[in-house]
Amino acid sequence: MLMLNGYFDESGDEPDLSIKVVGMGGCVAPAENWQKFEVKWNKALKSEGIDYFHMKEFAHSTGQFATGWKGNEERRTQLYGQLWNIIEEVAPMFFGCFLPMEHYRRSLTEEQRDRLGDVYFIAYQTCMSAVIFSALFSRAPVAEVATIFDDKKGVAQYLDAFYDMFIKGRHFQDKLPRPVRRDMRKIVPLQAADIVAYECGKEYERRLHQPEKKPRWGFTRLEGIIAPSLHPDAGKLGSLGTPIVFRPTEYVDSIVESFNNEIDGEQAS
Repeated sequence: MLMLNGYFDESGDEPDLSIKVVGMGGCVAPAENWQKFEVKWNKALKSEGIDYFHMKEFAHSTGQFATGWKGNEERRTQLYGQLWNIIEEVAPMFFGCFLPMEHYRRSLTEEQRDRLGDVYFIAYQTCMSAVIFSALFSRAPVAEVATIFDDKKGVAQYLDAFYDMFIKGRHFQDKLPRPVRRDMRKIVPLQAADIVAYECGKEYERRLHQPEKKPRWGFTRLEGIIAPSLHPDAGKLGSLGTPIVFRPTEYVDSIVESFNNEIDGEQAS
């Protein structure tokens, strides 16, 4: 029986009004593959004198990348390409869901947003539904899918709420135990999830606001890994039916419509 470990991280911050896209991304692979991954990942970082990899620090040349990295494209490309090669060797399944925050904030009232809870709840629900489907219908018999999340502030609330609402007591509960939270600086595969979430968030932001620009290299690398496994009719990565979903503005509109229909029903009764 196959034991899978899934690592997930969030991208964006709902309260930050400058953030245009919020979501979650990650990767799932056999537990034994992650053990090999960790050895190679740590070796790659150690060769550069880095203790852990955080995508935001890398992108902006801050933190561990503050000295000797800014403008040094050869060094940056060498390390980032090596990390992507290590991710690909794990043979992961990728999952993600991202939402357009400007439209979300503009379309939903503050009360409606409070009722929905954290927007990450929507992203988490989408990702876990895909994970459950993949585990139940995998060609190889799956014994369990352990899910590990970066331990950010506020994460516990929506992880536990979703689990209690949609997984606890179901026939597949034994395949998907309650998620756990860990520090991404110590749990190495969470650093790969951080990269996936960051690149997907940036790609959706590009499609929304700067479609004339080329995608970031990191996203094209991710797309190149996923593309061979997609159904011919699935559409490009980001479409509903692909492992990475970019929820369109129409999805947000459907949430608003649900609230309006609820109000109409209450008034009619």
